[in-house]
Amino acid sequence: MMLQPRTVPSAPRRHLPVRERPRLAKAFSIATLCVAAVALAAGCRFAEELLHMKAPEVRSHTPNTRFVSTESEAEVPYISLRFTSEMDPEATERAFELTRDGRPVAGRFAWNGRSMRFHPDVPVTSGSLYRFSVSTVAQDRYGNSLKGPFSFEFRTGTDDRSPLINRHSPEAGAQHVGRREAIRVWFSEPVARESFLRAFEISPRISGGLGWEADDAAVTFTPAEAYQVNTEYRISVGTELIDRSGNRLASPLEFRFHTGPLETLAATAVAVLGSERKLQPVEMLWSNTGIETNDGFSVLFNRAVTMEERETVLRVTPRRDYRLSWEPAGSRAIIEFPSGLVRGEYYHLSFPEATYRIAVDGPRTRSPEVAEVRFNSDLEAEGTEFVKLELNDIIDLQNSSAAAFELDITHAIDTVLEPARFLEQFSLASSNAAVSVRIRSIDLRMTETPDQSHRLTTVHLTASTVTYPVSGTLTLRLSDRFTDSAGNRKASPFALSLNY
Repeated sequence: MMLQPRTVPSAPRRHLPVRERPRLAKAFSIATLCVAAVALAAGCRFAEELLHMKAPEVRSHTPNTRFVSTESEAEVPYISLRFTSEMDPEATERAFELTRDGRPVAGRFAWNGRSMRFHPDVPVTSGSLYRFSVSTVAQDRYGNSLKGPFSFEFRTGTDDRSPLINRHSPEAGAQHVGRREAIRVWFSEPVARESFLRAFEISPRISGGLGWEADDAAVTFTPAEAYQVNTEYRISVGTELIDRSGNRLASPLEFRFHTGPLETLAATAVAVLGSERKLQPVEMLWSNTGIETNDGFSVLFNRAVTMEERETVLRVTPRRDYRLSWEPAGSRAIIEFPSGLVRGEYYHLSFPEATYRIAVDGPRTRSPEVAEVRFNSDLEAEGTEFVKLELNDIIDLQNSSAAAFELDITHAIDTVLEPARFLEQFSLASSNAAVSVRIRSIDLRMTETPDQSHRLTTVHLTASTVTYPVSGTLTLRLSDRFTDSAGNRKASPFALSLNY
């Protein structure tokens, strides 16, 4: 019999007049667009919030020169700052300050988008030092604080002072100057960059690049090639140099330096960081012992090490990643090993004219090791005693609730062994399922060692043993994941198999 689908009668459909259908479609389209617009607006706001999580900064400011002419007081009607994002006016105004010769100046604020103007109540006057600043109290409209405090100083009046050269490097008459050492000159005020090109001269001539800093109040000449060996160089800066107001350099500068010859580089002292224990080179001592895995070293050289020499000044064998940091004078370096040294290894630290051999066997980074294992078949039985066990020894297992094992474990000084960690990594397993050995209790007893190079802890385990007249093997295992309280890990797994 074939089943027929059942048809449920429905209410008669009402047909809209043709002229009403476009109105309904239009209303539906408008509603759909409104919902989409709301969703889009919410999404845009969320995206906008994500895009404006960056801290705001001062992008530009006026005045932006260190000297401002005030022949007419109207030339500096206001101080303006433009930020990288729209700011919270109230918070930013609280963070702003203008001072004249160190005293605060009152005024009013005006905003235009990201720009803020401060109109002083008293016009800017000639012959004064002004300073305007914005602290990190300032926030943008998203609540982000200003990235860092900002300040700028300018002097008013007529700038008729000649620029001066405050200092330079290398110093006049310097010897053994590195063959790629930069030449730096510091001025008393910002200067016109193009004028320095006309005023600067180096002889013998050598090409190089200029780097400006401190708002053009300092310049660095970096040679594009190495200076000649054992050569005197003459540096001069003539009066063609002018500041931004057109004032010429007060007096020309001339100095000389010499590139060598350099004294043969040598490491004169190597010491362990922290303890400052001095190491001996291989000519005097076969190996420096007691080095920890996390030790670093300081190295003193007989002279400043040039940038070129720093690339090859140290060789570590076997190879190990290291990091060198230098003191400003360049004659002392710090050696650090980010991944640490490997315990039990010997390393050679090779420097110019000296090699040091170190043994990584320090007492604080010693790996836990099983030194001896003993067994007592029944602590409660008369005449039984602990017997030292060796690999494949035959032991007498009895039905007992008082069998005992003792493991002597050596480990680093200033560390302890913890029962929970031991039990996590220790196991007693029989090859025959008919024989049962279960640990009942654990007791750890630490004793001092005569040479004080390590600690000795005896792990005392009591066990219940159930035996049958069968033979087999019993294996004691301690995983290499076992660690002491300082995190020193066992060097390799321990296993001792016994016959019964």
